[in-house]
Amino acid sequence: MVETSLADAGDWLDWSERHMRPELVSAAAAWLVHPDCPATGRIYHAFGGHVARVVIAETAGITDLQLTPEAVRDRFTEINEVAGLTMPETRSGFWTYVAKTLAAAGIPEAPALT
Repeated sequence: MVETSLADAGDWLDWSERHMRPELVSAAAAWLVHPDCPATGRIYHAFGGHVARVVIAETAGITDLQLTPEAVRDRFTEINEVAGLTMPETRSGFWTYVAKTLAAAGIPEAPALT
């Protein structure tokens, strides 16, 4: 598949075969499936000896209790602003974030999670 997608890539294919060897990804995979690895429910990107956690984060966005398509259109820049990203690490952290976001818009406070 790589050879097909890079058929016109010239020297890049040779370079990638030298520097992006499978064993460099296998090392990351071996640790991620090891019983002592604390990571669960996460995404990692590995290539050429590089390993990084991929995160899915949420922008501050907008809260509008009378939300319309036009409001989304008109405030789309604000919705997409990446300053102040929120990245809850746990299920309860996520629901706490949801409750606080809605409370800031005037929704009654959510009951505590047990």
